[in-house]
Order: sequence, then structure tokens, then C-alpha cells
Amino acid sequence: MNKKILIFSTNYFPHVGGAEMAIREICKRLPENEYHLVTTKFEKNISNYEQIENIHVYRVGFGHKIDKYLFFILSQFKAHSLNIKYNFDISWGMMASYAGLSAWIFKKIHSKVKYFLTLSCNFNLSTLIFNLSFNGPVPQIKNLVVAIYLPKNLSRSRLYTSYF
Repeated sequence: MNKKILIFSTNYFPHVGGAEMAIREICKRLPENEYHLVTTKFEKNISNYEQIENIHVYRVGFGHKIDKYLFFILSQFKAHSLNIKYNFDISWGMMASYAGLSAWIFKKIHSKVKYFLTLSCNFNLSTLIFNLSFNGPVPQIKNLVVAIYLPKNLSRSRLYTSYF
């Protein structure tokens, strides 16, 4: 079943990092869905809208560094106007940042929309096991998907988690 997915990310192309590459690759590999991404403008000469591959990219802000700090407010106005037109199924926040907060706020306002949060972080394996053992899962999280990349040195690993 095709889903309409609204992605919140504090950065996107041409400003590229690991999270931006992850969004691009995930969307490329799941082409049956419709993707709309709200991000910051950061530069005045970047257009407010463009389509990059199969992702509709909407930029909010003034083309200044302050856009990042205003993102969780400005993105809501854009997201609500887009939701009237597209009626999204999923609100996806990229990273535990203003983007994750924006996706969560959007989900709270639109209760039928599912929330999806992707995290990517370096972690110490023993700390993760300790935290999961003693703290338990967060009650509001219905599903937790964890993919762990384990290099030869197990003390520093890469953790990818998605909450929905």
C-alpha cells in the first residue's frame, strides 16, 4: 500500500551529511511511497521548493542560520498546509533534533498520522545494554527497530534506531 510520508529534516541537499544521505537512499529504495520533505532554507539563493529525485523538498525560513532554531515553529505552518492537500499517513523525523520534535508535534496535532523517528548515533555497547536493561522501553513507543553495525572493536558501534 502506498503511503504519503512527510519528512522533517533540519538539513537537506545541497547541504549533505549522513542523515541526508540516509533519507535519500531510503526514499530511493522504497519508490512506491510519496515523499514530501520540510527542511530549513539556510541560504537566501536556494529555492523554496524543488523536487530532488522522488522527494518533494520544501524549504522554510529566511535563508539564515537562525532558520534551524525556528524550524520547529516554521515547519508546522508548512506541514499543516501540505497536509490539507496531501493528507499524510506518516510523520517522519530525522534525528532527535528540531526535526524529530517537529514530526512529533505534527503527529500530536494530527492523531491519525503515525510517528516515525530515525536516530543514528555512536554509542558504547555496554552503556546501551545497561540502559535497556534497567530503564526499559519508553511507554509511548509502540515499536522499536534497532539495527546495530558492529565493527571489529565492539566498544564503539553505530546504532540506527527507528521509533514508530
